[in-house]
Amino acid sequence: MDATLLPPAALPDHPPLALVIASLYGLSLFSRRLGAAATPLVLAATPWLPPLIVAAGAISRDLWRAASSHADVRAGAAGVYWPPRLAQAPFRAGLLAAAVAPQRRVLPAVVRSPLAPASSARTALAGLALGQLAWVALAAALAHAVFRAAGLASSATDLASLRPWCILPFLALVTLAPAALTRDGRRSLRVGLARALHHEWWPAWVFYLPLLPYILYLGVRHRGLTVFTCCNPGIENGGGWVGESKHAIMQALGDHPAVLPTILIRAGNPDERLASLLRGMKSSPRAIDFPVILKPNAGQRGHAVKLAHSPEEARDYLAVMTAPAACQPYHPGPSEFGVLWARTPGSPRAGRIYSINRKTFPVLLGDGSRTIEALIAAHPRFRIQAEVFLTRLGDACLRVPAPGEPVRLSLSGNHAQGTLFCDGADLISPELERTINQLASDFAGGLDLGRFDIRCPDEASLKRGETLAIIELNGVTSESANLYDPARSTLWAYGVLFGVWNRLYTLGAERRRAGARPLSLTDLWRLKKAYEGSVSGSSIAD
Repeated sequence: MDATLLPPAALPDHPPLALVIASLYGLSLFSRRLGAAATPLVLAATPWLPPLIVAAGAISRDLWRAASSHADVRAGAAGVYWPPRLAQAPFRAGLLAAAVAPQRRVLPAVVRSPLAPASSARTALAGLALGQLAWVALAAALAHAVFRAAGLASSATDLASLRPWCILPFLALVTLAPAALTRDGRRSLRVGLARALHHEWWPAWVFYLPLLPYILYLGVRHRGLTVFTCCNPGIENGGGWVGESKHAIMQALGDHPAVLPTILIRAGNPDERLASLLRGMKSSPRAIDFPVILKPNAGQRGHAVKLAHSPEEARDYLAVMTAPAACQPYHPGPSEFGVLWARTPGSPRAGRIYSINRKTFPVLLGDGSRTIEALIAAHPRFRIQAEVFLTRLGDACLRVPAPGEPVRLSLSGNHAQGTLFCDGADLISPELERTINQLASDFAGGLDLGRFDIRCPDEASLKRGETLAIIELNGVTSESANLYDPARSTLWAYGVLFGVWNRLYTLGAERRRAGARPLSLTDLWRLKKAYEGSVSGSSIAD
């Protein structure tokens, strides 16, 4: 789009340099939301607005969102544990935060740190604002020097002579270059690059985007976009689309010795919920004692999973996680696996193991000189999920472990909580397949596809199908979690993912022919929104 088409009166011929800087800064903030490709449209649509108002509005919106954020604030971007910095030197912490990208995860830490008083938060915010504006001024000067050298601008304030695409290098400079000035910032850039290069770290909506055209194809092929919800008639909500009860699923698995006893704790007063928990532990057919695992009865990705060692810890958890909860005895493992089973089309009960995911829990070794925070920052893998670890550890991340001392960073066998997932195809054995087939065939109401999360002493026990502990069974939205194997290619991962959904549609169409009715798209949306409205507790598990 040609800048000469902009109204001549939109900008003065020689506006003050401060106005130019504020305008460019405002556009940079807008571009972070709209994307660099939309920047020419922003330039074309807003020239008649006073640039200073545009900038002030964008900055105010950023700060307002930070001040009203309900996200975890103990750990910000770049794997930094912010509370000590904010409490000891708030202005310096604000300046450092200005050089860390993305700042959307730093701003809540600066504004809402539970350890920093209001005066410190304001001081930190002043440092943040000063750091940002100082860099924008420098970036504007550098960008203009380049523009003039390239013959793209005739004077220091002649914005009308610039083409819209000229702003793009400046926006990149403002957004990314400050991070290169500090150690924390450089670490954040390395982490961002690592996340971008491998599908293991992509946001879920990015990773699943290529699946959408394939789902449309499967919907046309099987004459129903939601026919997969006919699968798993023994699991509510379309076979486990979202919001299904973990307690009900464990009950449907029956009294097999491998199935951990599970107690349902309904919503209510914390004291009443604790009393219900203690009664359930006492009356369970198999004795349950502390420690126990507490988790939402309807939860995903390890959300709000807690290891409680005493009634007091259980009550504290139930006071914060107010949704219905499930309780199980803690099984020490120490090994955990995800076994995805799928029924064979045409067979009423028999199936096979589709995949096995080998889980490796994150463990650091102390060196006697560095804090846990510093060890995480230096680890090539753990620093990518440093925010999760630091938020979970809190002040404990400032401890210096002894040389060789193991520090376990997560108890939850979930990738989102820091556990490494690898393909475990070598663990499939006839003995294990017989055990899983028996569990699946005995599932009350019928099971077509699901992932059994299993704890056991070691890999040999798993292959023998012995001394297993089923801690969870997930339904139609079960992931074949081996696709997050960092040693596997993105193409291989999509082959696994597409294979699972192809089987889901095939089995769902078979169920429909037998009389099952699929949910509608409206039903799926309603269930999703209902689940999102019921989520309670911290997203960080133990």
